[in-house]
Amino acid sequence: SARVTVQIEPPKANEDRVKFRLDVVGPNGESLPELRVGDPFYLVLYVQDVRPSGAGVATAYLDVSFAAESVTATGPVEHGPAYSTQTSGQVTAGQIDEAGGRTDSLSLGADEHLLFQVPFKARLRGSVTFTVDPADEAEHIVELEGVPEPIPPLRWTVDPLTVAISSFQNESQAEDVDDDGWITPLDALLVINDLNNRGARDLTDTDERPEHLIDVNGDDY
Repeated sequence: SARVTVQIEPPKANEDRVKFRLDVVGPNGESLPELRVGDPFYLVLYVQDVRPSGAGVATAYLDVSFAAESVTATGPVEHGPAYSTQTSGQVTAGQIDEAGGRTDSLSLGADEHLLFQVPFKARLRGSVTFTVDPADEAEHIVELEGVPEPIPPLRWTVDPLTVAISSFQNESQAEDVDDDGWITPLDALLVINDLNNRGARDLTDTDERPEHLIDVNGDDY
Protein backbone atom coordinates (compact mmCIF):
# COMPACT_ATOMS: atom_id res chain seq x y z
CA SER A 1 0.00 0.00 0.00
CA ALA A 2 1.15 3.53 -0.72
CA ARG A 3 1.29 6.29 1.86
CA VAL A 4 0.15 9.72 0.76
CA THR A 5 0.96 12.87 2.72
CA VAL A 6 -1.13 15.97 2.11
CA GLN A 7 0.31 19.26 3.31
CA ILE A 8 -2.02 22.23 3.63
CA GLU A 9 -0.17 25.51 3.54
CA PRO A 10 -1.58 28.82 4.75
CA PRO A 11 -2.26 31.45 2.11
CA LYS A 12 0.85 33.30 0.99
CA ALA A 13 1.20 36.98 1.73
CA ASN A 14 0.66 37.96 -1.91
CA GLU A 15 -2.51 35.91 -2.37
CA ASP A 16 -5.96 37.48 -2.62
CA ARG A 17 -7.00 38.34 0.89
CA VAL A 18 -9.89 40.20 2.54
CA LYS A 19 -9.90 41.55 6.07
CA PHE A 20 -13.07 42.10 8.10
CA ARG A 21 -13.03 44.01 11.38
CA LEU A 22 -15.79 44.23 13.98
CA ASP A 23 -16.04 47.08 16.45
CA VAL A 24 -18.50 48.48 18.97
CA VAL A 25 -18.93 52.25 18.85
CA GLY A 26 -20.99 54.84 20.66
CA PRO A 27 -23.58 57.18 19.12
CA ASN A 28 -20.80 59.62 18.17
CA GLY A 29 -18.63 56.97 16.55
CA GLU A 30 -16.18 56.53 19.41
CA SER A 31 -14.88 53.00 19.96
CA LEU A 32 -16.19 51.51 23.23
CA PRO A 33 -13.89 49.17 25.18
CA GLU A 34 -16.84 47.95 27.26
CA LEU A 35 -20.57 48.46 27.70
CA ARG A 36 -22.93 49.04 30.59
CA VAL A 37 -26.41 47.54 30.83
CA GLY A 38 -28.78 49.87 28.97
CA ASP A 39 -26.08 51.44 26.79
CA PRO A 40 -27.02 52.14 23.17
CA PHE A 41 -24.27 51.27 20.69
CA TYR A 42 -23.55 50.35 17.10
CA LEU A 43 -21.97 47.11 15.96
CA VAL A 44 -19.91 48.12 12.92
CA LEU A 45 -18.21 45.89 10.37
CA TYR A 46 -15.39 47.16 8.17
CA VAL A 47 -13.94 45.49 5.08
CA GLN A 48 -10.51 45.90 3.48
CA ASP A 49 -8.54 44.57 0.51
CA VAL A 50 -5.20 43.65 2.10
CA ARG A 51 -3.32 42.73 -1.07
CA PRO A 52 -0.04 44.68 -1.43
CA SER A 53 -1.56 46.72 -4.26
CA GLY A 54 -5.22 46.17 -3.44
CA ALA A 55 -7.85 47.65 -5.72
CA GLY A 56 -10.69 47.21 -3.22
CA VAL A 57 -13.39 44.78 -2.13
CA ALA A 58 -16.10 44.79 -4.79
CA THR A 59 -18.78 42.73 -3.03
CA ALA A 60 -19.21 41.41 0.50
CA TYR A 61 -22.09 39.70 2.32
CA LEU A 62 -21.86 38.09 5.76
CA ASP A 63 -23.77 36.70 8.72
CA VAL A 64 -23.01 37.83 12.28
CA SER A 65 -24.22 35.83 15.27
CA PHE A 66 -24.59 36.97 18.89
CA ALA A 67 -26.38 36.05 22.12
CA ALA A 68 -29.88 37.51 21.86
CA GLU A 69 -30.34 37.63 25.62
CA SER A 70 -27.27 39.88 26.04
CA VAL A 71 -27.99 42.55 23.43
CA THR A 72 -31.03 43.62 21.40
CA ALA A 73 -31.00 45.22 17.96
CA THR A 74 -32.92 48.49 17.98
CA GLY A 75 -32.96 49.16 14.24
CA PRO A 76 -32.25 47.71 10.79
CA VAL A 77 -28.97 47.12 8.98
CA GLU A 78 -27.45 50.44 7.84
CA HIS A 79 -25.13 50.00 4.85
CA GLY A 80 -21.88 51.89 4.42
CA PRO A 81 -21.78 54.63 1.75
CA ALA A 82 -19.29 52.66 -0.35
CA TYR A 83 -21.57 49.58 -0.44
CA SER A 84 -24.99 51.00 -1.26
CA THR A 85 -25.77 48.84 -4.32
CA GLN A 86 -27.57 45.48 -4.21
CA THR A 87 -27.86 45.80 -0.45
CA SER A 88 -29.18 43.04 1.76
CA GLY A 89 -29.52 42.26 5.44
CA GLN A 90 -32.07 41.46 8.13
CA VAL A 91 -31.71 41.41 11.90
CA THR A 92 -33.31 38.56 13.81
CA ALA A 93 -32.92 37.39 17.39
CA GLY A 94 -29.28 36.38 17.64
CA GLN A 95 -28.24 37.03 14.04
CA ILE A 96 -27.54 39.65 11.41
CA ASP A 97 -28.47 37.69 8.30
CA GLU A 98 -27.14 38.04 4.73
CA ALA A 99 -25.90 41.59 5.36
CA GLY A 100 -23.77 43.47 2.84
CA GLY A 101 -23.73 45.06 -0.58
CA ARG A 102 -21.78 45.88 -3.70
CA THR A 103 -19.75 48.96 -4.55
CA ASP A 104 -20.04 51.04 -7.71
CA SER A 105 -16.64 52.61 -7.07
CA LEU A 106 -13.50 51.49 -8.86
CA SER A 107 -11.23 53.48 -6.58
CA LEU A 108 -11.70 52.02 -3.10
CA GLY A 109 -8.10 50.83 -3.04
CA ALA A 110 -6.57 49.20 0.02
CA ASP A 111 -8.30 51.48 2.56
CA GLU A 112 -10.73 50.13 5.16
CA HIS A 113 -14.40 50.89 4.44
CA LEU A 114 -17.61 50.52 6.40
CA LEU A 115 -19.64 47.59 5.07
CA PHE A 116 -22.59 47.97 7.46
CA GLN A 117 -23.62 48.87 10.99
CA VAL A 118 -26.54 47.90 13.24
CA PRO A 119 -27.84 49.80 16.31
CA PHE A 120 -28.09 47.79 19.54
CA LYS A 121 -28.78 48.14 23.24
CA ALA A 122 -26.93 46.18 25.94
CA ARG A 123 -29.36 44.14 28.06
CA LEU A 124 -27.61 41.61 30.31
CA ARG A 125 -24.56 41.85 32.55
CA GLY A 126 -21.67 39.61 31.51
CA SER A 127 -20.24 39.68 28.01
CA VAL A 128 -21.34 39.29 24.41
CA THR A 129 -19.43 37.80 21.50
CA PHE A 130 -20.09 38.73 17.87
CA THR A 131 -18.98 36.08 15.36
CA VAL A 132 -18.74 36.45 11.57
CA ASP A 133 -19.81 33.60 9.26
CA PRO A 134 -20.18 33.31 5.48
CA ALA A 135 -23.59 34.24 4.10
CA ASP A 136 -25.83 31.31 3.12
CA GLU A 137 -27.32 32.54 -0.17
CA ALA A 138 -25.34 31.43 -3.23
CA GLU A 139 -25.30 34.90 -4.76
CA HIS A 140 -24.05 36.52 -1.55
CA ILE A 141 -20.30 36.19 -1.98
CA VAL A 142 -17.09 38.13 -1.32
CA GLU A 143 -15.27 39.50 -4.38
CA LEU A 144 -12.17 41.58 -4.98
CA GLU A 145 -11.78 44.07 -7.80
CA GLY A 146 -9.89 42.47 -10.69
CA VAL A 147 -10.31 38.90 -9.41
CA PRO A 148 -12.75 36.73 -11.43
CA GLU A 149 -13.50 34.18 -8.69
CA PRO A 150 -15.15 34.71 -5.28
CA ILE A 151 -12.79 34.88 -2.31
CA PRO A 152 -13.35 31.83 -0.04
CA PRO A 153 -13.46 32.12 3.76
CA LEU A 154 -9.99 30.54 4.03
CA ARG A 155 -8.65 33.76 2.58
CA TRP A 156 -10.52 35.99 4.99
CA THR A 157 -8.96 37.57 8.05
CA VAL A 158 -11.62 38.02 10.69
CA ASP A 159 -11.73 37.63 14.47
CA PRO A 160 -14.77 37.42 16.75
CA LEU A 161 -15.35 40.41 19.01
CA THR A 162 -16.10 39.96 22.71
CA VAL A 163 -17.28 42.94 24.76
CA ALA A 164 -17.85 43.06 28.51
CA ILE A 165 -21.20 44.35 29.78
CA SER A 166 -21.25 45.73 33.32
CA SER A 167 -24.22 46.89 35.39
CA PHE A 168 -24.94 49.75 37.78
CA GLN A 169 -23.72 47.65 40.67
CA ASN A 170 -20.24 47.79 42.18
CA GLU A 171 -19.16 44.21 41.53
CA SER A 172 -16.36 44.27 44.11
CA GLN A 173 -18.41 45.87 46.94
CA ALA A 174 -22.07 46.32 46.10
CA GLU A 175 -22.67 48.77 48.95
CA ASP A 176 -19.81 51.05 47.83
CA VAL A 177 -22.08 53.15 45.63
CA ASP A 178 -19.60 55.92 44.86
CA ASP A 179 -16.75 53.42 44.24
CA ASP A 180 -14.28 55.17 46.54
CA GLY A 181 -13.21 51.98 48.29
CA TRP A 182 -15.21 52.68 51.45
CA ILE A 183 -18.74 51.88 52.61
CA THR A 184 -20.10 54.95 54.38
CA PRO A 185 -23.47 56.64 55.07
CA LEU A 186 -22.86 58.71 51.92
CA ASP A 187 -23.37 55.57 49.81
CA ALA A 188 -26.87 55.09 51.24
CA LEU A 189 -27.60 58.79 50.81
CA LEU A 190 -26.69 58.63 47.11
CA VAL A 191 -29.26 55.87 46.58
CA ILE A 192 -31.93 57.75 48.52
CA ASN A 193 -31.27 60.97 46.61
CA ASP A 194 -31.51 59.20 43.28
CA LEU A 195 -34.85 57.62 44.24
CA ASN A 196 -36.19 60.97 45.42
CA ASN A 197 -35.07 62.79 42.27
CA ARG A 198 -35.83 60.19 39.60
CA GLY A 199 -37.97 57.51 41.22
CA ALA A 200 -37.80 53.75 40.92
CA ARG A 201 -37.12 52.67 37.33
CA ASP A 202 -35.66 50.04 35.04
CA LEU A 203 -32.00 51.06 34.74
CA THR A 204 -31.63 49.13 31.46
CA ASP A 205 -34.39 51.07 29.73
CA THR A 206 -33.99 54.73 30.54
CA ASP A 207 -32.27 57.74 29.05
CA GLU A 208 -31.60 59.09 32.55
CA ARG A 209 -28.41 57.26 33.48
CA PRO A 210 -27.50 57.19 37.18
CA GLU A 211 -24.31 58.97 38.17
CA HIS A 212 -23.29 56.27 40.66
CA LEU A 213 -23.45 52.49 41.09
CA ILE A 214 -26.85 52.60 42.76
CA ASP A 215 -28.10 49.06 41.93
CA VAL A 216 -27.01 47.57 45.24
CA ASN A 217 -28.99 44.32 44.96
CA GLY A 218 -28.20 43.81 41.25
CA ASP A 219 -31.76 43.56 39.94
CA ASP A 220 -31.34 46.34 37.33
CA TYR A 221 -33.90 48.54 39.16
